[in-house]
Amino acid sequence: MTYRIRQIISFAGFLALFFILVGCWLDDDNSDEIRSFKIVVVSDIHVRIPGNPDDDFYNNQVNLDNIQHAIDLINEYYSDADFVTVTGDLVGCLFSEDPDDYLTGSENPAEKFKQMFDGLVPPYHVAFGNHDYYVGFDPDIDEHIITSNIDAVESVWKKVLGTDPYYSFVHKGIQMIFLNSNRGSTRFETCQGFEIEALCKGSFDPEQMAWLESCLKRSEPAIIFCHHPPGKDSDTVTSPLLNSYSIDPDDRFYEIAENYKDKILAIFAGHWHLWQEYTLFDSIAVYVTGAVGDPLGSSMNIYIVEIDTGPRSVQVERHHSANIRESILKLW
Repeated sequence: MTYRIRQIISFAGFLALFFILVGCWLDDDNSDEIRSFKIVVVSDIHVRIPGNPDDDFYNNQVNLDNIQHAIDLINEYYSDADFVTVTGDLVGCLFSEDPDDYLTGSENPAEKFKQMFDGLVPPYHVAFGNHDYYVGFDPDIDEHIITSNIDAVESVWKKVLGTDPYYSFVHKGIQMIFLNSNRGSTRFETCQGFEIEALCKGSFDPEQMAWLESCLKRSEPAIIFCHHPPGKDSDTVTSPLLNSYSIDPDDRFYEIAENYKDKILAIFAGHWHLWQEYTLFDSIAVYVTGAVGDPLGSSMNIYIVEIDTGPRSVQVERHHSANIRESILKLW
């Protein structure tokens, strides 16, 4: 081997070692950015249009004002969040399940939701709730009418938001799974104390659960977002009413969640319109977020989620508490 060739080989080895070391330094420099990040969770938005049949019961303009204030708060305080998630009930009621009625220039709740949430600084992702499958409101009994054509409703949402019924993506090493708890066998069960309104209880179709299991077999840990909260095997969810507004205790979801409980960092849900925090199978953290719209709704029901992929921790704080803490820190 000539001296010149040995020089080239030595220099190449030095370059390889240099890039390995630089790569480590770059990883260390960016470790905070990679290991921790922030998202915002809101739920039960219930966009409604003034003048529709549900207006006398819900006061739709007040609801819209409340929603806009929540969006303004997110933009003011949490514009640095990686994204915003909505855990269902984007609207109060669609009033049409015909995709041809949408994106025609007429005002409707689905497009009003898009218009308002497109005003967010961070991007947003949604899970669908029971109200997103209602296509009418009966003012005589103050109850919603569920669609008989689930495919049509999902085509509406696909057209307006470009969103599939359920989906997932990986963000900074965490698998974000958006489930749809409105597609199972309980969707036509009448809600407790109602005449016609259904979908208060959540459940999943077999295809979706097979898909979920395939997601959880991946190497990344996961966070699940859905509308109906899980209630089985929880010491906290003891109210018969709340149990009737949870995921059906016989649903296969629980078997899968228990089998992969070490993989699931947290579950975020809505539907109850109040804050609850508990664990499922003594392992999975469950956060049920308060509503922005309709009964018990508040523009302050904005939840800031700090996720650290190093120790795999999830911390949740409501906007009001976070704002007070931030003000105190500024005083110091």
